[in-house]
This record gives sequence, C-alpha cells and structure tokens, in this order.
Amino acid sequence: MAALYLKKQLSQCLEETHGKCTGSFAHKGDLPSAPNPGLFVRGFGIVGLPLSEREAVELKKACHQAPFGKGSETIVDTNVRNTWELNADQLELQNKAWQTTLNHILEQVAKALGVAGGSGGIKAELYKLLLYDEGAFFDRHTDTEKVPGMIGTLVIALPSKHQGGAVQASFGGQTLALETEESSAFGYSYLAWYSDVEHADHGMLLFLANLEHSKGGSCEESYDAYDHYGGGRGYHWKDDEDEDDGEDEDDEDCSEGGSSSSELGEYHELQEVYDTSITLRTFYRANGQQLASGIPINAKDIVQDDPFDRAPDKEDYEGYTGNAGASATHFYRNSCIVIMPYDRYAGFLVDHAKNGDVDMEAFIGAMIEDVKQRPEDARLRSELTETCHYLMRVYTAKIKEEQAGNQIYGRTKSSAISDDALGFVVKAALQLKQPALFESAATAAKESLPMVVYPALGKTLAQMDLEQWQKSFELALGRISQVHLKWEAVTGTLQARKAKQHDSSSDSSNIDVLVAFVRRIIENTLSTEVTVSKDDAQALIGMTQAYGQGFLFNNILPFVKKHISNATFVITFLVLLSAAEQNGTVKVGVARNIYLDVLADLIPSFKLEIHLPPSKRSKYDSGYYAGMRTEAQQPNVKLMEANDIATLLDNCTSMDLPSEREALKDHLVASSKTVDPSAFGVLFIPLLTRLVELSRHSGTPLNDAAVSGPFFKNILHEYVRRYVGVEPAKPVTWAQPRRSCSCRDCAMLNRFLTNPKETVGRFSMGEKRRRHLEYGLSGSGCTLGTERRGSPYTLVVTKTLNSWYAEHKAWQERCVVAEQNFRTIGTEALKEILGEDYGRSVDIKSVGSGSVAGPAMETPAGTLTQPGSMNAWNAPRDRQAARRTPLGTISQTPSWLSNQNLASGQQTRPSSKVQIIDLTED
Repeated sequence: MAALYLKKQLSQCLEETHGKCTGSFAHKGDLPSAPNPGLFVRGFGIVGLPLSEREAVELKKACHQAPFGKGSETIVDTNVRNTWELNADQLELQNKAWQTTLNHILEQVAKALGVAGGSGGIKAELYKLLLYDEGAFFDRHTDTEKVPGMIGTLVIALPSKHQGGAVQASFGGQTLALETEESSAFGYSYLAWYSDVEHADHGMLLFLANLEHSKGGSCEESYDAYDHYGGGRGYHWKDDEDEDDGEDEDDEDCSEGGSSSSELGEYHELQEVYDTSITLRTFYRANGQQLASGIPINAKDIVQDDPFDRAPDKEDYEGYTGNAGASATHFYRNSCIVIMPYDRYAGFLVDHAKNGDVDMEAFIGAMIEDVKQRPEDARLRSELTETCHYLMRVYTAKIKEEQAGNQIYGRTKSSAISDDALGFVVKAALQLKQPALFESAATAAKESLPMVVYPALGKTLAQMDLEQWQKSFELALGRISQVHLKWEAVTGTLQARKAKQHDSSSDSSNIDVLVAFVRRIIENTLSTEVTVSKDDAQALIGMTQAYGQGFLFNNILPFVKKHISNATFVITFLVLLSAAEQNGTVKVGVARNIYLDVLADLIPSFKLEIHLPPSKRSKYDSGYYAGMRTEAQQPNVKLMEANDIATLLDNCTSMDLPSEREALKDHLVASSKTVDPSAFGVLFIPLLTRLVELSRHSGTPLNDAAVSGPFFKNILHEYVRRYVGVEPAKPVTWAQPRRSCSCRDCAMLNRFLTNPKETVGRFSMGEKRRRHLEYGLSGSGCTLGTERRGSPYTLVVTKTLNSWYAEHKAWQERCVVAEQNFRTIGTEALKEILGEDYGRSVDIKSVGSGSVAGPAMETPAGTLTQPGSMNAWNAPRDRQAARRTPLGTISQTPSWLSNQNLASGQQTRPSSKVQIIDLTED
C-alpha cells in the first residue's frame, strides 16, 4: 500500500509540473552580425565565406561520405544518409574572436531550451563539419551521446546561399521546422535541440536512464519500395543509437525530413502481441557516469499509467519468410528519472551484476570516490559497506554454485560477477579503513586477491598501525601459492608505504615493523613446501638484493637445493645469479661457490623437462615414419630455454668449471637420444646456435675444447638420425600391414592386404559390413569404391603408394628444415668446430640409404587399376560373371603388373587412368 501511495503522489507531482516547465525542446536563432570564424581545413586551406559554388566543389573533394549507425554497425548508404563530412581533427576555427560569438549562442540556447543554470552549465565541443549539396538528406533519427554528459546538438549554419534544408524536430506530438534558408546568403544561423539523454540535479538516489519498451507480434504483409535492408525495415528504420559502437555514428546531422525525436509517421499495426519487455537500456548516475545497461524492470514500477501510449519510435519489420507470416517489433524509448530508496540501491545493482548488466568498476569505484571526497559522511560510508557485504554474499554463493556444478555436471552456469569484484571490495575496505572487510574478501577469494590491492594497502598502512591490519595482510598473503607473486605483493606494499615516508601527514613509526613482518613472511614461505617455476627464480634474486648475502646462503640456497629436481627453475636461478654478480648485486666469487654447490646436486639427476602435446598426424602416418613430423607441424611448445642452457655452459667456462660443463654436455647428449624428435628444432638447434654466438662474443676460438669436442658432433648425429631419419624405401611388393580386427570379414581383408602381388580386392556384402571394412582401412592409403551392381553391392579396395608418397614427402621436408638449421648455426662455424668430422656430421643421408634390395615399382599412386572398372581394356568380358564373383575373392593381377614386370621395374600398362565411382548408399 505504501508503494502505491508513493507512486500516486509522484504521479500527482508530475501532473502539476506539466506545462509549467520553461523552454522548448528545440530552438533556431539568427546572427545578424558575426565575425568570420576563420575556418581552416587541412589539405584545403582557409575556406572563404560566404561559400561559393566553385569552392564548395573543391571542399567536397576533401570530405568523406558521412556514415550512420545501424544496430551494432556503422555503414554508408546514400539511400538513408546522403551527406559529406569532415572530422574535428581535420579542421580549425582560427579566429579567436569567434569564441565570443559562440558564448553568445550558448546563452541564447540555454535560455530557449530552459537549461538550469543558464549557459554557465553547458559548453559546446566541435564535432563535425557537414556539407550538404543538392539533394542531400538524412532520414529520421535520434541523436546519440557522443561525449559523457551530452544533452543536445548545436548546429551553426555558415553563410552559403541555399534553398530547403529545414530540420523537422519532433517531441511529444509537437513538431518544429528549423529553417536556415532565409539568412543563408550572407548571415549565420544556429539550430539546437535536446538529445534523448537529459540532465537532472545531483543526488545519490536520483538516477538517469534510457527506458525502452518493446512489443513484438504478428502484422499484415506489406511492401516498401524504400526498403534497403529487407522486409520493409529500411522505410521505418530509425537509428538504434545505444547499440552502435561505431565511432562514426554521426546522427546529429540536420537534414531535410530529419527528426531529433522520435515517433514514426508510418508503421505496421500489431495484430497479436506475443513478446513484450521493458528495460533500462542505459542507467546513469546523476553526474552522467554510466553504471549499467540492459536492466529489466516491471511495468508497475513506472509512475505514469500510459507512458507508451503513442506511435513507436522504431520498428523492426520482417516480411513473410515461408515458415512464418509477417511480424514486427515496436520500440518505445523515453528518457526517465529513476528514484530509489537508500536501502534498495546496493541490492538493486548487485542483483543485476549477477547477469553482467552492471559495470562493477564504475559502480563501486564511484562509491569509493564519493567516500574519498566526503570521508565524514556516515551515510556514504554505511552505503558502501552494505554494498560490499551484499556483493560478498553474492560472490560466495557463486563460488558454491560453481563447486556444486563442477562436482555434479563437470561444468557450471553461475553469476557473471568476476573474481575482480573482490578487488573492488578490498579497495573499499582500505578506503573505509575496515580490516575485517579486507579479511572477509581475502577469505572468500577463490584463489588470491588481485595484485593491485597491495600498493593500495601500503598507502593505507601509512595512516594506520600494522597491528590493526596484520591478521588481514597475513591471511591475504597466505592465499598466494606462488613465490614470485607473494614477493610481488609484499614489495608492492612496501614500496607504496615507503613512498608515503616523506608525506608529513603520514606516521612513519611503523615502517620498520612492516619491513620485519614482510621478511618473516618470506622466510616462512621459503621454508614451506611450494611448487616452483621459472618466474620464482627472478624473485629469489630480488630477495638477495633486498636482504643480502647472508639471506642468500641461509635461506635461498637451501630452497633452491630443495627443488633441485626442477632443472628449469634451478638453471634459470643460476643464470640470473651470475648476471646479478656482474651488475654488482652479488659480490664477486659468490656465484661460483653457489654454482659448485648446486651443480653437484643438479648434474646427477639432470634431465630435460619437455612436455609435448601429441601432434595431429596425417591420414597416411603409420609405423616408424609417424614420428618423423616436420617442424612446421609442431605446436609452439615451450621447453627448457635454450638460451639459459647455453648461458649456463658459458658461465661454467668463465668460472673455470670444466668438469661441470662437460658433465652437463654429456647429459644433453644422452637426452638427445631419447627426447621427442621435435625437441631438436626448439631446443638443441637454438642451443648450438647460441653457443656459437657466445663463443664469438667472448672471443673464445670455435675450435677450443670448451666449444668443440664431441658435443656438437654427437648432437648433430642424433639430429640427423632421429629427426631427419632414413629415407623411406619405395616398396617392391604390394603387401600392406594387416588390420587389427579379427572378425571374419577383416580376415578376408587381411589376406588381400598381405598378398604381395594383388592390387585390387572385391568384397560383396551388406552396407554395415562394408562400412566396417572401410573404417578399418581409414589411413591405409588404399582407395575405396562401391560397385553398385547386383545385390549385395561390392566394396572395391585398390592398393596405392599414397602412404609411401606421404612419408617420403615428409622426409624431404625434414631434409630442407635440417639444411636450413645448419645454415642458421653457421656453415663456416660448423666446419671450424667439427673439423674433419664436418662432412659426416651434416650428411643427411649418412644414416642409411632409402633403397631396398631389388628394383622398386614405378607405378604412380592414383593410377593403379582395379578390376571391374569402366576402362574397356580392363573390364570383365562377362558382366554376369562379374556379378557372380564369390564373396571376398581377390581379382587377378593385371597383366601389365605381372611378377616379371614388377621385378624388372617395367611399366606396360595403358596410359589411361581408371575412374573409381564411389556411391555411398545402396
């Protein structure tokens, strides 16, 4: 009852103000005396005024066709908008006196439109220069907001004699004709009208919104000669301003027949309404900041009883499609004020945030900014606190929903509130100085809080004692599982806190306490069980720089040795430690001692950490050659960094650790014998290349023992043997691998496949059995056809050399890649390193010849014949006999492929090819 009473009171208030508001929705004025604005166009120069016809033609060449917004697109169509334009960055108004004229125009516009506060509350921003030549126009449309806070459009008509061009501005059933023709020869005139985003007084519970009501239903079929988008939509089309993301949606043009508002002159009457909705398309704070979009509301929440009792502002029409009759959707759009009680504000927006309708950063960020500006306002602080608690409850429910969904279904549909929302809650907790709220957010986090919250925490600690925040801070850090992220969090906090050290308003007495607290956290982290990564190595160097050599030996070194099995992490740490010594962070000689200690543990257990996902094989990949894939086919797999390994070996040389260097090389050679062949392209070849570069940089001769020796030779030998591989030998018989299935049909198929002489097999059987054989032959390289004569049909299987051709092509590609890699390392460098072993090491065919004893077949794939084909020279003479072929019989080898010809390599077949007809249904 209270809500109904309030609604009635609001309605009465609005009725009482009706007709009492000053100002019009549009205005036109003349400027009998105005200075030349000094219009300058880039690429054209100063534009003379009044504009002559000759100069207008030249100016048009500098312009571009004006687009318009349609739905989510920005398009050009002269049937809807025929206008030329220049962007603001293409022109200047160089006469400084023009600003005085503009100020005068704003005063007149503010007065005529009834703008609260007069011209002091508005300003004009240059947006476009529009050029309308003969026949130019822009259909009815509504202006969209081009900049935050825009309330309307101002058009200044420069002197240019013309006829027509009136703007028809409509609102609330009224229409005004804004004409510029009369004063166009030598005078200036201006036009102004409201856009659909209106202003209102500031207030926390007063919001602005664009209200949209849509009704969809059936209608009568009609034809529109001006429909350029299908189904009559072009004739009734009106700019869908808020859905257009295009930057060139310039709907504010003045044009003949244009409209700043709304109602369609013609539309289809709905016969039956089957879909209706009311939404707040955009939802703004009173200061113009958008908070949300697409919020559904109920009709009973609207004060007026019939706000949509008028012609629609837009219609989407679809004609008869063959499956359904004509239909249309009517859209009614109003600017509105949303009045909301304090206790509904937070819940209203957070509830809609679950559907992704609310900009959380704008929503809570705006509230935080309000509290920051008015920290003593108890109502603002209470409102922000309640909003955060409400958001926390929704987020916690989301996590539980996700967990339940993962357990039951393996997937989940939950609210659209992201984990970043907790970051806003933490920022609010810091602004409100509420450690308990901070702690709640850290506890609720699915993993850990965003890193951006820690610098903000550091600033807060400059005004408050650590003791108040220690529990919350420690809890938040405890949720961070990775060492480098925890180090980033504590350093971010400390740096922000120290930045406040020179602020006279900050209390610096607790900074030493904070430093000690952070060190204790890091010490505890290094003493616990964690999973390490390469990124953690860099954090350890940062700790060394912060806490000194004692911390390095007492805390970091034991931590590294504890994770000695993670070779990638350990090697990265050693490389970074050596670099730290070179730049003075670590004392000279410290790195060598650490190297000796760590390598003594690393070398015995050293292994390459390679995790390669399986690659897609070609349809002919099988057997040994299936693993011989080209590098181009490999995914971008991140292995142990080749540069780190090369730097480690080079450091061992510079630190005079030859035994450790050679032991590492031996492990690398051993690994090259077992790793996936694709690792050569992403690890071993870059490693050799980098070693050559480092040797030249240090001045070490390439034939020095530190570089040469068996390492390069052994790696390249394994590269050629395992990656390039043996050239696939061309088969000398037609025997092919058996299928794994042991059913009766596959047994007959295997007899055919393993027969070294026969090339064509015929299998007469029902469709399901044929499909079973076809499935078993997938990837075999055989061609399959269905002979659709008699019953049952016959599956015709023809052996080909396709599998061998595919394997041989892949081998050739690997050869090309290998030769390119040899050139990448450097031909001359390899000659110097390998010496007399160079030729054998880079000989791609040194792993063995691809030939097999006995002459190979010369029959190209795809030209092998099959009995029963349509070629006269090979067709059965007795077609009835062909249909009587027993189940699973193997046809006789064609005479041109006899054993004698097969052995001699001669080819006596006719030159024509057999056409295999494969029809898939009986």
